[in-house]
Amino acid sequence: MMRDVKAFVRRCPTCQHSKYSTQKSLGTLQPLPLPRWVWEDISMDFITHLPASVGKTVVWVVVDRLSKSAHFVGLPSRFSAASLAAVFSTEIYRLRGMPKSITEVLNRVLETFLRCFVSEEPKRWMRFLHLAEFWYNTSYHSSLHMSPFQALFGRPPPVPGTIWTESPLSPPLTL
Repeated sequence: MMRDVKAFVRRCPTCQHSKYSTQKSLGTLQPLPLPRWVWEDISMDFITHLPASVGKTVVWVVVDRLSKSAHFVGLPSRFSAASLAAVFSTEIYRLRGMPKSITEVLNRVLETFLRCFVSEEPKRWMRFLHLAEFWYNTSYHSSLHMSPFQALFGRPPPVPGTIWTESPLSPPLTL
């Protein structure tokens, strides 16, 4: 199957147009120390100048450095530190608590995903943002040897088609 996917991507015009270079940048960067707990240390960045979609032109990308789990939040083009703090409180803090450290990263993967999904209608990116977050959080990460979902919840993510029929927390129903 992997061979088929690679062959498809090589022939797909949208995939070829949306790809980014995977070559490592030059420099002698020092690694950050690993956090001890999930959502203790986060990275965040902004993807800006997107076409307006439901009044939003910015994606705020917030990523846990340990589990690689991410949240993607749509924002209007103009926002203040106070409004961003309010959004952080309702979208991140209520779910994950207050991190001890914040750094920046992750946008190319999200930009590529959105470019592929909205290539025909760029102003509709906001309707795919929640799918991008689910896709990212359930994708395999080579640094983790699992998906961020599995790192965060201790089990593999649900497989599409089984979400409503199976629960890893309860035994199967017998009729």
